[in-house]
Amino acid sequence: MRVVFVTSEAVPFCKTGGLADVSGTLPVYLKRTGVEISVFLPFYREVKNKNFNYEEILSFNIKGYEAKVLKAKYNGVDFY
Repeated sequence: MRVVFVTSEAVPFCKTGGLADVSGTLPVYLKRTGVEISVFLPFYREVKNKNFNYEEILSFNIKGYEAKVLKAKYNGVDFY
């Protein structure tokens, strides 16, 4: 099974409430059961300041603004 998990926050990238705890741990446990899972979240300043090895996956322009998709791995799960 393939799952795309979209959230506004996820531990250890950013946290303001309990959603971050679930969004950061549930994908890891699902991965351990054989689920192919990817997590997508905004690249907040707090996320940017974390020391993860971000890999640029895609770069493009939207109406003159540059947009990028970055990827980092955490406990075997891809976070974008």
